[in-house]
Amino acid sequence: MFLIHPAVFIDKFYYVQQPNIFEGFKFYFMGDFIPSYKGYIQDLLVAGGGTILHRKPISGAQGTLLLDSKPPTFIMYSLEMPDKCDPSKKNMILNRRQSDAEALASSTGAKAVSNKWVLNSIAACKLQSLAQ
Repeated sequence: MFLIHPAVFIDKFYYVQQPNIFEGFKFYFMGDFIPSYKGYIQDLLVAGGGTILHRKPISGAQGTLLLDSKPPTFIMYSLEMPDKCDPSKKNMILNRRQSDAEALASSTGAKAVSNKWVLNSIAACKLQSLAQ
């Protein structure tokens, strides 16, 4: 059974209620996020039971992950592009964001996820597969 949190403000007209699907998980935002968009995602993660890390996780902070099928720390990168981004550089930018997040995740025992994974997990009310 999920506990429902009070409504989380999304914008002037929309509200959502979200179960604790991120209970016990920690999230570190890496790379470029539009500040207001980042704030909305942070609010959703906290409402879902997650914790936002304001400093990079350090190597070995995870402990042993072999006993736990759900890693408690996620390194999140954005798939959103700035408005004035050169379309020809989109793939290069997205690949760089993903590889940077994966490198940090690998060195700390965390998992790299995109903002899309978080939103899809919220929409489904359960964690989505990390396979791409």
